[in-house]
Amino acid sequence: DVVSLFTSIPIPLAKEVLISKWQHIDPHTSINKTTFINILEFCLSTSYFSYNNKFYLQKNGLAMGNPLSPVIADIVLDHIFDYCLQQCGKYVQFSIKYVDDSCFSIQSDKIDQDLNTFNSFNNNLQFTIEIETDNKLPFLDVLIIKEQDGTISTKLYTKPTATGRMLNFYSNQPYTYKLNTATNLIKRSLTLSSNKYHDSTIKLTANTLTKNGYPKKLIHNVINKYKKPNNIHTKNNNPISQNKEKKFYSLPYIHGISERIAHNFSKNNNLKIVYSNYKCNKRFFRFQKDKTPTNLNSNVAYKINCSNCPSTYIGETKQYIKNRIRQHEYDTKTKKDTTALSQHTTKTGHTFDFSNTTIVDREKNTQKRKFLEMIHINKNSTSINFKTDIADLNTIYTNLLN
Repeated sequence: DVVSLFTSIPIPLAKEVLISKWQHIDPHTSINKTTFINILEFCLSTSYFSYNNKFYLQKNGLAMGNPLSPVIADIVLDHIFDYCLQQCGKYVQFSIKYVDDSCFSIQSDKIDQDLNTFNSFNNNLQFTIEIETDNKLPFLDVLIIKEQDGTISTKLYTKPTATGRMLNFYSNQPYTYKLNTATNLIKRSLTLSSNKYHDSTIKLTANTLTKNGYPKKLIHNVINKYKKPNNIHTKNNNPISQNKEKKFYSLPYIHGISERIAHNFSKNNNLKIVYSNYKCNKRFFRFQKDKTPTNLNSNVAYKINCSNCPSTYIGETKQYIKNRIRQHEYDTKTKKDTTALSQHTTKTGHTFDFSNTTIVDREKNTQKRKFLEMIHINKNSTSINFKTDIADLNTIYTNLLN
């Protein structure tokens, strides 16, 4: 295992490895080598974050959360393993690597020597090692077992710190999600375990599902289905899913209603309804980061109040709010009639309180954002927006909102 993988990989090392792999990268990009390396350096060296309204720049290593970091880290580790395994030579019988976890078969008297080979590659990158105990060694979710006859068996492995918590059967989620949870857990436990350990693994998995509220009958039915021969490794050979690309639409899950809506679309084989839960953890932890100033928000619907009367203006923009406000200020100054806001100012001489602009909704999708704008215009009785601004709002929504 690598200690603190991302932050331990020096950017110069990442750059050096990528340059050495250029012959493999070149066929997949139209960017020349110099430009590619410059872009790479920029993406890796501009990792910053804010805390208490102060900005900090990460000085060493790859940034956690950077979409590029996992890719670069994997390439660098592959390079390190290729080099070090060559140095270790015949003493390594076999090796398996998954991200920063690896499993080796090494002569017992060469363990310290080979570990030193890896740790001496770069001072920042340090590896830890776990040696088999009682002929057993955990690797990812598998316990590798060396049997007395010299053969290798596997068994599902859970860490001592595992809580066993998962999607509870009584939670507000679709039944299909709960069934899939039980199915995938049982199928996984059978797939990762050798036949001789199936019974003990299934017992452990069934106990975990029971603690999470799953009925014994459901557990029993799923176990019987996947304990049958040839059912563990079955594949989906549906010709429709292979030949035509499905379109997925997400709906908030409301028990009893969402299922009916999905059923109405079930005859369309190219359309799939998936569910989302509005009450999720991010609602409770959304204020942990520094708040973005209002004028630096984008992809929003916003409201501006008139300073001299109860009138309000509702708008939407994909720009920073400060840029959209600047446009409104220019329109009112030059007396352009492009928006209801500028017309109100020209006709009445009133001014708008631009400094206290408020965000009423957020949405990155343009069409959805424009729809939300219409909803808020319709709900706001003091809105001065043009009637054409809500012309595309179906009357059924008007009745619901009223």
